[in-house]
Amino acid sequence: MKHGDVEDTDVEKLGNYLQKMIGIGVITPDRNLEQFARSAGNLPEMLEEDYPEDVITDDAKENKSIEHDQTTVKEVDDNDHTEK
Repeated sequence: MKHGDVEDTDVEKLGNYLQKMIGIGVITPDRNLEQFARSAGNLPEMLEEDYPEDVITDDAKENKSIEHDQTTVKEVDDNDHTEK
């Protein structure tokens, strides 16, 4: 059995798919999607200073929310005195 070359992503199909999914709200664009789309299109990575301020703010809010959720879970575990 021989393995062939990995096919390049059909960026036109990917672009159409992302446009539709973002347009109807199924996918929310973020840094990970930006990096994936750039990689698929063989484009250079964006530098931190190139991101719009609202993207940086939204990512920071998301990270804070995740940190808060993890803290809340830890606090619940610490206060749970039932035997497991």
